[in-house]
Amino acid sequence: MTKQDRGNPTIVAVAFTTLLLIPMGCSKEKIKQAYEVAKSKTETVVRDTQKIVEEKLPENGRMRLEMTPLAAPVTKLDLTMTRMEGRPNVIQVHSYDIKSQYPQQYPAVLLQGSTDVENPSELVGKSVRCDFYYQNDAKSPITMTKAGSSITINFEELNQEDNALRARLGIGSLESSDGTAARIGGGSLLAVIRGEDS
Repeated sequence: MTKQDRGNPTIVAVAFTTLLLIPMGCSKEKIKQAYEVAKSKTETVVRDTQKIVEEKLPENGRMRLEMTPLAAPVTKLDLTMTRMEGRPNVIQVHSYDIKSQYPQQYPAVLLQGSTDVENPSELVGKSVRCDFYYQNDAKSPITMTKAGSSITINFEELNQEDNALRARLGIGSLESSDGTAARIGGGSLLAVIRGEDS
């Protein structure tokens, strides 16, 4: 067994099982069967452990809103930019595929604003005033910024390894499509930068 093999849980478990069976006078066939059983069980444990670890890691960005009425956390958040020649560029921070007519998962959030920067990475240190839209589930009213008002996103940091922007949300008054008033008291977000075609 090499030093590399010692770090492999499959090989270690199989070797241990085989060593236990040899002194008991088992036949080669039984040893082979025991080897295959031990190998299968060890591979299952390793695979299940890896799956648990992967499920705990965030697949995309995330958002925490300080909102009245209270908003659920958004666990998927992307940022896309549309470049418009001769006009300000449009950035969108969104939790769903904005090319679809309706959100595919909830809670759903969309922030949309314009900026003079050419690339999302240049947003660090910048503030962008955005229209804000939020829906808790498919049957909930849509909560949005009031006409003429906006929510400010203050972009603070670029995580180059994850290609994600960290930012803070400002405060603002909101209204729901059912006529009730709401308010956002700030929040934080981490948005993964996506291409326009993503």
